[in-house]
Amino acid sequence: MLDIVIIGAGASGIAAATKLVENGIDVKILEAEDRIGGRINTIPFGKGVVDLGAQWCHGEKNNVVYEICSKYPNIFGSTGDVYASFILIRSNKEIIPKDITSRLTALVSDILEAAKYDLNDSTDSFGAYLNHEFNKHLNKPEYSDISKKVAHEFFEFYKKFECSVDAADYLEDISGKGYNDYWECKGDPVLNWKDKGYVSFLQILMKSKKEKKLGTLTGKILFKKKVQNICWSRNKGEKIKIVCSDSEEILADHVICTVSLGVLKRENEIFQPKLPKEKLNAIEGLGFGTVNKIYLEFPKSFWPLNWPGFSILWDVDELENIRKRNDSWIEDLFGFYTDYQENVLCGWISGEKARSMENYSDKEIEESCMFLLKKFLSWEIPEIVSIKRSNWFSNSNFRGSYSFRSVAAERLEACPRDLAKPILSEDGVPILLFAGEATHDHYFSTVHGAVESGWREASRLIKHFSEDNFSDVLILGCGLAGLGAAYALQNFNLKVRILEAQNYIGGRILTTNLKTLNNKATSERIDVGAQWLHDEQNLLFNIGKKYNLIEPEKSGEGLGDFFEENGNVIDKAFVEKINTVVKEILEECEKFANATEYPKSIEDYLHENFFKMLDNEIKNDTEKSEQARKLLNWHRNFQIIDNSSNDLKTVSAKAWGLYSLSGEGCQIHINIKHGFSTLVKALLQEIRPFLNIQLNKIVKKVIWKYKYNNEDLIRVETSENEVFYAKNVIITFSIGVLKEELKLFEPELPSDYRNAINNIGFETMNKIYIQFAENWWGERKGIQFIWNDINIGNTTKLHWTKYITGFDVLYPGPKNTLVGWIGSYGAKEMESLKDEEIITTCVKILEHFTKKKVPQPISYYCTRWGTNPFVKGGYSFISTKYDENEKSRECLKNPINIGNSCTVVFAGEACHSNYYSTAHGAFLSGIKQAKLINTCCCRRNSF
Repeated sequence: MLDIVIIGAGASGIAAATKLVENGIDVKILEAEDRIGGRINTIPFGKGVVDLGAQWCHGEKNNVVYEICSKYPNIFGSTGDVYASFILIRSNKEIIPKDITSRLTALVSDILEAAKYDLNDSTDSFGAYLNHEFNKHLNKPEYSDISKKVAHEFFEFYKKFECSVDAADYLEDISGKGYNDYWECKGDPVLNWKDKGYVSFLQILMKSKKEKKLGTLTGKILFKKKVQNICWSRNKGEKIKIVCSDSEEILADHVICTVSLGVLKRENEIFQPKLPKEKLNAIEGLGFGTVNKIYLEFPKSFWPLNWPGFSILWDVDELENIRKRNDSWIEDLFGFYTDYQENVLCGWISGEKARSMENYSDKEIEESCMFLLKKFLSWEIPEIVSIKRSNWFSNSNFRGSYSFRSVAAERLEACPRDLAKPILSEDGVPILLFAGEATHDHYFSTVHGAVESGWREASRLIKHFSEDNFSDVLILGCGLAGLGAAYALQNFNLKVRILEAQNYIGGRILTTNLKTLNNKATSERIDVGAQWLHDEQNLLFNIGKKYNLIEPEKSGEGLGDFFEENGNVIDKAFVEKINTVVKEILEECEKFANATEYPKSIEDYLHENFFKMLDNEIKNDTEKSEQARKLLNWHRNFQIIDNSSNDLKTVSAKAWGLYSLSGEGCQIHINIKHGFSTLVKALLQEIRPFLNIQLNKIVKKVIWKYKYNNEDLIRVETSENEVFYAKNVIITFSIGVLKEELKLFEPELPSDYRNAINNIGFETMNKIYIQFAENWWGERKGIQFIWNDINIGNTTKLHWTKYITGFDVLYPGPKNTLVGWIGSYGAKEMESLKDEEIITTCVKILEHFTKKKVPQPISYYCTRWGTNPFVKGGYSFISTKYDENEKSRECLKNPINIGNSCTVVFAGEACHSNYYSTAHGAFLSGIKQAKLINTCCCRRNSF
């Protein structure tokens, strides 16, 4: 029996416990207080109850608290505009006119709305931004009739109000960028619990769907069990020892720690040994402040009907006297507001002064509150009947109220995910888990965030205990190779799962929308990755044909007119002559596949033979000779892009003939209706019923020699610390990823596999789409650039634009659209530029060559495959390193067998002997390796 201990019976602890128990997993909860709820604390007061802590359900859509409780009748009430339509009263009892209040409030609201966009990449604090924007707008003519003194007093009040929303001492402590991390749930943001209090949510939460089996958590919660030490170890199978303040020691296999961030900040030494540095940085950096409430009960309401309460505006001169008082904390009590009960007011205070207030007695606080009420209100105020106030900071079980995104966290590069990340044992078992509102990426400071975090950690354990993370075959990558493997495996009785790092299926196939110049998506669809099928004699083509996806119109590349920089169009016949010569030279390279003597590279063979074959054509014609040289450079550039290499000196002439050696016409450019992604969707129709595809699963480790209960398994870990086990793994990562991420594998791959990965060529190529409102190029099918001053055969790096061969007219596809191709160092440099700069430069180049005025584009798209961390380039080519060891590349087709039970294989376009760099090559490699896996499985089962 596994022992799971949850520390804390607040919202996150209760949520985690109920989910675990519902799934048949027993728990024990240690709670330092004598009650459940944590920072939910509903107490009797007046004629009903009040909430000293969490008070509202903040929103309705995507809010689990609302979703759970809204099924029950008469559960919520709306607090309405009590905390939005301020009644502002100055310290001389002057009530600010509603018009002025509304305009000042609207001004701040507008600034906060603009902050959603302005702060996304900000390095300033939220406070600096708010100060700057408020003063900037206040100086506009439309606010000239508002007293600057009144506006200043309002702004000082509003900053206190906003600090209470964020639980920060000062707005300057809040990260500008982090401020926008908070997600607001749509719907009423201040739903109250009427006369029931927030504790009613916990009571509902503890009512399981399996209530007869579960009942409540009664008996599973040990109260007044303050934890003194948590002694943990990564050693496999070693228990965690929890030492309580009453000296009781409790052993656990797994601990979910839900204590507040405030406690972690002051008492992180309870963990022995210390927590990892990453987690300590998160604890130190993330903000956690104090917000307190003071409830005042009167014998009857002395205010008008529907009066919401009031907000306090201090005259700056009067504050000098206030700060000299013994109870100077009252400066930051920013308002008193009506509660659900008709004769109760609630005062709010946050920050340093809120902590200071906790040191005073109830009697002293009552006197201070009466002073404020009499100072600001003109009515006769009866004596206070009773008072209740919160003391969140001085309570050692909380040390504050809730969290915020701080400037300090930005400096330490810390985030909630670092705090949420579980600590794993040496064999990858989650042993020490963390939950609570501060661990939530977007719903921090809320109960619904706390609940979601508790569910998250419970689900983590449930998943670990279930068999769902075991597969017969685990496919890493859901591009065409992964889908090909799944396609082949669907007919076998195997449990198959695919993990894909990106948020879509297809890998280097991605059909998406063009973007307008203001970065909004259009309805026009283009292929930013693979664009064509290059063969009619393969399974992918047949699937496309089955679903009526094959376009009748085929495409070509390098079409149209070839422009020199002076605007001259080179004679079409001469262009075709050069095309023929280059084609013949490249075709001659096919004879080297089985030769013992061969040129070092494609560049060498082109250089050696081009002018020999043209000698009679250009012998005595200087102009033709110069044009031939420029056209040769264009073809070099074209081949660099076509092979996704940096230069042709690295492309093997000996292996040139391996590409499509079977002669199946792989140079045909077959278009897919509505984009290549529709073929992926069609493929999913074939295999989805049996397939488990999980997106956004970034693999961080593949342990391919792993023992689990003395059984050979392959263990795969993700960036979210999820763990998957399999008997067989098919790895379909691009060669670009494998080259840079060989450290993924533990132990390291055998040397011949590492050599194969390092020896396969894989660089970057990109596309630039530009759409215009009208066709300005006439009947041309393309505009090719013949640069004056470059030699692509030279390895010297050029300006990025010189690597663009030109632009073809896209057809079929969005009308009036040009697609440009760029490779080598230019493709890499382009990725560091902003889209606007790329498009503006390309328009200037088009004008430079055509000598026409090119209109402003209406939409565009620039690809960036090199910096995509899950691709890291374009596609593969056979490099000259192959010549030194012809067998090194072929070993990737062979399985790595682990004992008699496990197999690792590689698939992808780079793994196909003849169809590398193609979509159908990737698909077919996946099918081939899947069949190999099935053969291995059958062989094992026959023993």
